[in-house]
Amino acid sequence: MATTSRTYNASDWSIWTYVPEPGAFLLDFSQLNGPDVLGTTGGSMQIVDADIASVSLTSGSEVDQGIFLPITPMIMQASLSIKNFTATDANKFYVGTDVWLTLNNEETTPDPDFGLTTPFFIGRIRDFSVDVMPGEDFASINLSCTSNLEDDLNTLIAVTTDTTLSKTLLVVNYAAEAGIRLSPINFQSSAYSVYNFATSRREVKSYGDWLQDIYTCDMTIGYDSVTPIGGIWLWGANAAISTIGTPVKTFSDEDVSNVLFGWSGFGSPTGVNLTNYFNSAIVYQFGGSSNSQNFTYTATIDVKDMTQMSTVGKKMLSMNNAFKPVEVSIETARTYQPITFDDRYGVFYYPSNLAQVGDTVAIDLPDQGFTNVPMLVTGRTIEITPDNWTTTYNLWKGFTN
Repeated sequence: MATTSRTYNASDWSIWTYVPEPGAFLLDFSQLNGPDVLGTTGGSMQIVDADIASVSLTSGSEVDQGIFLPITPMIMQASLSIKNFTATDANKFYVGTDVWLTLNNEETTPDPDFGLTTPFFIGRIRDFSVDVMPGEDFASINLSCTSNLEDDLNTLIAVTTDTTLSKTLLVVNYAAEAGIRLSPINFQSSAYSVYNFATSRREVKSYGDWLQDIYTCDMTIGYDSVTPIGGIWLWGANAAISTIGTPVKTFSDEDVSNVLFGWSGFGSPTGVNLTNYFNSAIVYQFGGSSNSQNFTYTATIDVKDMTQMSTVGKKMLSMNNAFKPVEVSIETARTYQPITFDDRYGVFYYPSNLAQVGDTVAIDLPDQGFTNVPMLVTGRTIEITPDNWTTTYNLWKGFTN
């Protein structure tokens, strides 16, 4: 894998917002569906002329009840410092307007949308405030943002089910027809559900409800991502298998600034009580106990038959606890120090020491008794300050170790 390096600076990061054409009559941003500006016909995404004081970007999640990963939108909290702030500057930060977070990459051919930068966040401003000290030159702009997936998950989707095609394939195809952008999950058939619907019918539910049922049955890592696939950028719902793969990165004691150990898989079900969504007479029950240390998971799941229900139930019960590293923090870059990019995707988009949600990484901490332990990344929090860039990873043992 080829690599290239440069000196890292906090100014490598940029926040972009949607700016209407000069002189456009601006009413407000649509809160319903999209970045359209009511009363104007054009505009573009532009880099905000401000210093970034801090950014926190969270994607993915921690494992819930030992085996479940609820899909959540990316969350970005950002603080900017603007000199000589006036009310006119607030026009760049309408609640509901599009916002991006990008990092200067090491490519030589500009992307038509992002130029020579890598998008890490694509979403909308959900809240905006300004702190101004009278007599001071600088104002602090505070942005609370979530990704476009927040809107997508609440969108009602009509799906005509059948008993042969993958549930994922059906849902994402109907979601695209309903106007939800093509997302990475559309292009990753390896992460498609292995289960089917029980019958052919037409039903309307939110996109979030459809996806949550799929992720619950498959126990995959459901997450929100911005991903380069086939030369284009896709963002939105994604999925990764919940079995350990070949590690793409190794984090050793030289890299890790903080580590949390715990019982990975703790709290997973010791019993299941599953009811078929289409036919409530079909119920799968197994395990369980009155012991307070045990937990019976009760749910209604949308699968084809008792065979598929028992497969789901047995997998839910197959998790064994193991004492593992469950969270690590890495200093990804430090201001004025070298940062190295690799061409993992065929282009120099990401630092070579940065892992993505869904990746398998190895944790090598022999002094604590952990030598090249493979773990799945289920969540990631990026913290950016003028001094450094720290990445904290939520880790899970998955179903194979």
